[in-house]
Amino acid sequence: MSSSEYEHYSVSDDTPISFLPLPPTIDHMDSDHWAELSGTIQSWLVAFVDTMTPEWTWGRDAFWYAFVAAYPDFPNGKWVFWDPSIPLEGQFIEEWVGGGINLATGDADEELATPSTHNDTLDFIWTEFSKHVALFYPCPLVSTT
Repeated sequence: MSSSEYEHYSVSDDTPISFLPLPPTIDHMDSDHWAELSGTIQSWLVAFVDTMTPEWTWGRDAFWYAFVAAYPDFPNGKWVFWDPSIPLEGQFIEEWVGGGINLATGDADEELATPSTHNDTLDFIWTEFSKHVALFYPCPLVSTT
């Protein structure tokens, strides 16, 4: 589902987004914070979201942003298993697994698949995650309290 497809939907009262806003202590440069967030998103998806709704697709994509930030070497290196009900689908994760993403443009680009640094990866994912979250969540991403 492209971002333009999300524009027609808003979060329903039946499916509150329990993982938002993020706590003010979130450090987007810390993969451990991302690991905690991906677990929280995964729990929300599996327990509360109907797989036939736009919220599911949006949440699945948010999960994959957080998961990759937690395990930037995925699918290589070490990573935890995720709930099998969350498919390895969506533009971001498919491009990431399929050859990488050019961090300068955000486009899939096999020749520029390797980010220059871990920090570049986390900055890129934070920016993309923030834009993605805003599609369904019009409030500030990070709590100020």
